[in-house]
Amino acid sequence: MSEQAENSFAPPELPRLQIIHLLALTAIFSLVMAVGMSLMRLSFAAYQGTGTPEISGVVSGFLILNGLSSSVCIAIVVLGLVWRKQGIAFPSQHGHWVALYLTLAYVFDTARNLLPLVMVPDHAELMVTFWQAMSFVFHSLAAVLWIAAYRRELARIWKWGWAAMALRSILAASLHLFYVGTKYIEWLLEVFWYNSQFDWQPFQFLRLNADMLLPLITLLPNYALLAFVSAATVSDFRHNRQRHWSHWLVIILLCVSSAAHLAYHHWPS
Repeated sequence: MSEQAENSFAPPELPRLQIIHLLALTAIFSLVMAVGMSLMRLSFAAYQGTGTPEISGVVSGFLILNGLSSSVCIAIVVLGLVWRKQGIAFPSQHGHWVALYLTLAYVFDTARNLLPLVMVPDHAELMVTFWQAMSFVFHSLAAVLWIAAYRRELARIWKWGWAAMALRSILAASLHLFYVGTKYIEWLLEVFWYNSQFDWQPFQFLRLNADMLLPLITLLPNYALLAFVSAATVSDFRHNRQRHWSHWLVIILLCVSSAAHLAYHHWPS
């Protein structure tokens, strides 16, 4: 078989960066920012009354940075679905897996922000329980995503990263499942013991300690992320691994966003 015939059966490669990709990113960024500002105004009107919320320059910067990061990930996922229809492998880059995860996280965060607007404010405890159930579903889906990334990965350093992310998602899902499970057991005890004031102290103690773990689960991964991405990028350059522009776009914005959040967290108030 000739070389030309062999190339005809080769799968198509990821496309180069074009104007259409930038236009798609701009459109999605406008939509994400519009949704975010609308939710902020609705939340402000629901809890503070009418008017326009005052936003500081630092908060505005974080809103724009988070909106840009989410928009890039959503755009990569949308383009990836188009590429799959064209016979191009997706996800095939490490940044693609991250984009899938952050798109899923954006959908979850948007639904969480909508939750107080659609539920009765008097049922705050029910809303918290429902949010914990949503978090369990989100982290379970994230764990499945990272396990799939781990199974398809060849480079050892990226395998470690996907394994760490899968472990983190499994731990977070277990924590939220524990909260929902204890609330359900308490409800059963209330129903069958006919005591509306029943409060089992061991569950309260365990949930209090579980809540103390949440900052650890959300903050430490930012440090680990920067260290891991730096090491993985150095490894890619050392082994001459070629990466697509869609990979770099997601990874660079992810690092910038994580570094900004860490700097803000440790900035003296």
